Amino acid sequence: MKKLDEARIDLNKSLALSKGKGNCAAQAYVQLALIHRLNGEEEFAKVIEFEKASELGSSFAKKQLVAMNP
Repeated sequence: MKKLDEARIDLNKSLALSKGKGNCAAQAYVQLALIHRLNGEEEFAKVIEFEKASELGSSFAKKQLVAMNP
């Protein structure tokens, strides 16, 4: 679990440096969403992280959102 916590810290730093904009932010949101899914936090991943990544143009995030909808 320690490595995932360290990854979250790094990803949040990336979001702060990018001001939540651009490809770097989209990738960080995707990675955070995948960490949430790994921890069983499906709704948080879907509603927060994948949505933000999708808005920034991540085609992977868009595909994940489609796959997560019943």
